[in-house]
Amino acid sequence: MNISGWIMFLTSWVVFSSLVIFCYYKIFTARHPHLTAPLEIDTKAD
Repeated sequence: MNISGWIMFLTSWVVFSSLVIFCYYKIFTARHPHLTAPLEIDTKAD
Protein backbone atom coordinates (compact mmCIF):
# COMPACT_ATOMS: atom_id res chain seq x y z
CA MET A 1 0.00 0.00 0.00
CA ASN A 2 1.40 3.39 -0.91
CA ILE A 3 1.47 6.53 1.24
CA SER A 4 -1.87 7.93 0.03
CA GLY A 5 -3.54 4.62 0.94
CA TRP A 6 -2.12 4.77 4.46
CA ILE A 7 -3.23 8.40 4.85
CA MET A 8 -6.78 7.53 3.74
CA PHE A 9 -6.82 4.44 5.98
CA LEU A 10 -5.65 6.29 9.09
CA THR A 11 -7.87 9.30 8.44
CA SER A 12 -10.98 7.15 8.12
CA TRP A 13 -10.18 5.26 11.33
CA VAL A 14 -9.54 8.49 13.24
CA VAL A 15 -12.85 9.96 12.05
CA PHE A 16 -14.75 6.75 12.85
CA SER A 17 -13.18 6.37 16.30
CA SER A 18 -13.79 10.02 17.13
CA LEU A 19 -17.45 9.72 16.20
CA VAL A 20 -17.89 6.59 18.32
CA ILE A 21 -16.19 8.20 21.33
CA PHE A 22 -18.28 11.36 20.94
CA CYS A 23 -21.54 9.40 20.76
CA TYR A 24 -20.68 7.25 23.78
CA TYR A 25 -19.76 10.39 25.71
CA LYS A 26 -23.09 12.02 24.87
CA ILE A 27 -25.03 8.87 25.82
CA PHE A 28 -23.31 8.19 29.15
CA THR A 29 -23.19 11.80 30.35
CA ALA A 30 -26.81 12.65 29.53
CA ARG A 31 -29.04 13.54 32.46
CA HIS A 32 -32.64 12.37 32.28
CA PRO A 33 -34.38 13.36 35.53
CA HIS A 34 -37.82 13.26 33.91
CA LEU A 35 -37.54 9.55 33.13
CA THR A 36 -38.94 7.60 36.07
CA ALA A 37 -40.36 4.12 36.34
CA PRO A 38 -43.99 3.73 37.42
CA LEU A 39 -44.57 2.39 40.92
CA GLU A 40 -46.93 -0.29 39.68
CA ILE A 41 -47.05 -1.89 36.27
CA ASP A 42 -50.36 -3.38 35.18
CA THR A 43 -49.66 -6.59 33.28
CA LYS A 44 -53.22 -7.90 33.17
CA ALA A 45 -54.38 -8.84 29.69
CA ASP A 46 -58.00 -7.90 29.01
